[in-house]
Amino acid sequence: MNTKAHEKTTGSKGLLTLAMALAVVAAFGLTSDAKAAGYVVIGGSSRGHCHSHYTPGYYTTTYQTVMVSPAQTVRQWVPAQYQTHYTPSGHPVVVKVRDGYWHNVYVPARYETRAVRTYVPGHRTHHRSPRAGVRIGFRF
Repeated sequence: MNTKAHEKTTGSKGLLTLAMALAVVAAFGLTSDAKAAGYVVIGGSSRGHCHSHYTPGYYTTTYQTVMVSPAQTVRQWVPAQYQTHYTPSGHPVVVKVRDGYWHNVYVPARYETRAVRTYVPGHRTHHRSPRAGVRIGFRF
């Protein structure tokens, strides 16, 4: 550890120790007849250094379910039905078994999931860092 960093660390520890000692003296009173109203504030203030950070723009993908076709009823033609029968002599005979007819068929709605790509523009954020400090004072 270099000497300046060591002095800074020792100095802040010593200042904190002094602040706690003065707080004890202020809380329990002085030994002489003169009393002092003391206060110790350890913490920071709301005023600090403002930091700015730029977040670049980026693309994001979201997935949406989209109806492709609604539910509907469709009329379908069912063709006539024929069968082939054979005579006792072995000749084929085509016979109509059923006539053709229209039939209603329900077709449910159809959905698809689609990817939607959206651009989120870049923006600047500002952060205020708190300023740390110790204030000590007495009123006589």
